[in-house]
Amino acid sequence: MEALLLIFGEIIFALLAPLVAVVVDLIAAILASIFSFIPSRRWEPRVSRETARKVLIVLLAVAAIIVGALSIINKFYFADSVRAVFGLLERRSGVETDCSEIDGSVFSGQITLGSCTIVRTGHPSAEFELELNHVEFDLKLSSLFGTADVQAAHVSGLKGTVTRHHPQSGTDGDEAVEKPRRSFEIQDLRVEDVEISLSGLNKDGGRFELPVNVANATSAPLRSRLALFDVLFRSNATGKIAGAEFEIRTAGDSGGRETVWSASDVPVASFGAVAGGVLSWFQDGVVDVYVVDTWRRDGQLEIDMDWNLRFRNIQVEAPETAGVLTRLATGPIVDYVNSHDGEFPFEFQMIINENQFDYKSSLAAAGLWTAVGESVNNILAGFGVEVGNSATETGDKLKEEAKSVLERLRRSKDEDE
Repeated sequence: MEALLLIFGEIIFALLAPLVAVVVDLIAAILASIFSFIPSRRWEPRVSRETARKVLIVLLAVAAIIVGALSIINKFYFADSVRAVFGLLERRSGVETDCSEIDGSVFSGQITLGSCTIVRTGHPSAEFELELNHVEFDLKLSSLFGTADVQAAHVSGLKGTVTRHHPQSGTDGDEAVEKPRRSFEIQDLRVEDVEISLSGLNKDGGRFELPVNVANATSAPLRSRLALFDVLFRSNATGKIAGAEFEIRTAGDSGGRETVWSASDVPVASFGAVAGGVLSWFQDGVVDVYVVDTWRRDGQLEIDMDWNLRFRNIQVEAPETAGVLTRLATGPIVDYVNSHDGEFPFEFQMIINENQFDYKSSLAAAGLWTAVGESVNNILAGFGVEVGNSATETGDKLKEEAKSVLERLRRSKDEDE
């Protein structure tokens, strides 16, 4: 999604920039024309009018040159000009784009791309190798100023790999955010046939790999500034995540909405590895996910999230990235899971706000996984599991466990006698 946003923003900027220049030039020409017929009392009217007419002629000539150049480019060099835009994008953000099929019109705002490869390597945030079968969008040329208005966009056949790197600072800061060259809003977005292998490092430094398939998805609208938010909370989608079917359903209007995320039999190890934290302790089994998100726009937008995670046949083990104290503290949760035959629910509520998703392209950058992890930690604390124990607390627990073990051994010896 990040790559497509950057490509869309670059093309939209390239389409609108010359048209903005023409509009500004024509506005200046109209003003010059008006002044040419208005006499001035402070100087000779003839001089004022002649000067204004000369300026008018120059401005009209400039406008004619720009329109003429656009007409020639549109008719004979449209594909070459789009490839030139791709070259600018590569120099700005390292995204290398190559399309075998390029069609469209500067004056209609319609662009069609086919058989594309999108590659970025050596980037500190994320690398990807993608193949795109087809993309088209219809830009509303009247939206020259402010946020560009894309009436419709269709993306199909997106396949490849995305590798995300864990930021050294711990979280994605604003300085690391890559923004599209021109902000835009897609009124009607349709996405079909997406197969992405997402891999990288979670917040704890542990590796994960998650295959994501999207059969179809729609979003109306999708804003470039809040694209991730709109995908999660203002869309409808079906597909598979780690081989398990998922669905996103949204109902409501611009004043308020309810979105439901549901997925069944998700491999819990894959889910936990991406989220990190306590969830990465789950090494085997499956989880059913059911999340209801509700919000109503009243001042600052906040989303109430009601999570229901039902684990089945799970196995818990501290990950390799866990510290010594964390490993020692896993005993209570292992005992709890075993006592329930590996089947138990996690239910919790949390609140997030729209601003968390401002120009963010991943759940980790938006802080969603961190919020989920904190909620799970709070639940585990109710079971007597404190992941962030101090050395003293952990030592006391170890001492109590040692006493318990010695007591069991003594009782076993007495029974044998």
